Amino acid sequence: MPAAQALLAGVIAWLVVVVLYATYDAIAGRKERSTLLAVSTPPLVGRALDSVLKSRTEFASAVKRYESALARNRPTVGASSTGPERSPSRSLFATELPDLEAAKEAARERLLDAQRLWDAVKPGHGPVADIDLWMGFGFMRGWQIGPIGYERMFVRMDHAIDSTCWVVWEFRRPRFGFGLGYERQRLALFCVRTDEKTLPSLVGRAFDGHEIAARPGFVPSRVWRRFRRDDEAKSANKALLSRHQLSDLISGPDQATRRVVTAAFEAELGNKLHNIRALPAGPGILSIHAKGPSLSLGAWTGPTPEAELRASSGHKTWHE
Repeated sequence: MPAAQALLAGVIAWLVVVVLYATYDAIAGRKERSTLLAVSTPPLVGRALDSVLKSRTEFASAVKRYESALARNRPTVGASSTGPERSPSRSLFATELPDLEAAKEAARERLLDAQRLWDAVKPGHGPVADIDLWMGFGFMRGWQIGPIGYERMFVRMDHAIDSTCWVVWEFRRPRFGFGLGYERQRLALFCVRTDEKTLPSLVGRAFDGHEIAARPGFVPSRVWRRFRRDDEAKSANKALLSRHQLSDLISGPDQATRRVVTAAFEAELGNKLHNIRALPAGPGILSIHAKGPSLSLGAWTGPTPEAELRASSGHKTWHE
């Protein structure tokens, strides 16, 4: 009996810890999703769209007022049985009609100006670029308590050339195996020869792995990989790994980050990006680098996580 009671107490304690970890991660994930889903349209795009909608309404109202004035004062043809022939009001041609016509033309010009601005800034179907190059960053939380664990990743991917095209995905999956530990990793991603259609599945497959971990606070293999890279790649890696907060996923890479990542791509490809019209033939390549505290011991696996859209630029490709 004492042994059975001790085993039962151990199982209950394990379940309590699992529930606590799962609850914490679920609450944090819900808050992160809510924050990302509340991201508004980029200011310039939002103002341009609002201006178009407002100008259309004003122009329609001006046209309606103009046509109503004409209808009220349209002359009758011949005399009617109820009264003499009605003629247009003099005030219509003297003041009212010119004023209404001027207001209609002014509203029309405002609408054309607003439409020109919208045409200049509205997002297209996908990135405007000859080649497919992407940079990404984000973070991953993972835990394992006995046979059960969980991973949650938030990743933002930006086109390396078209800075207006970006997307934020959430990836998550349960882990099964046996181990004990917790980690929060910063992520840096580089992708070549992958268009926006296949990008989410490629990133998802990169997070599909079987792991055997014995990590004393850091991952030696990851540190070794970072040391072996060339200077441009190290700088790009460092710049992306430094952007791992939720606010960074919303604001995106700054100009300094884009410059160092561009330099890394150019060093790898041997030419300036604006001079490259096609990449060498081959499959899409995705490189992921992680850095952060990791106290884990054990082995686990899990299903391939699917990309869940959390925020994006207004390009149609993200919503198809």
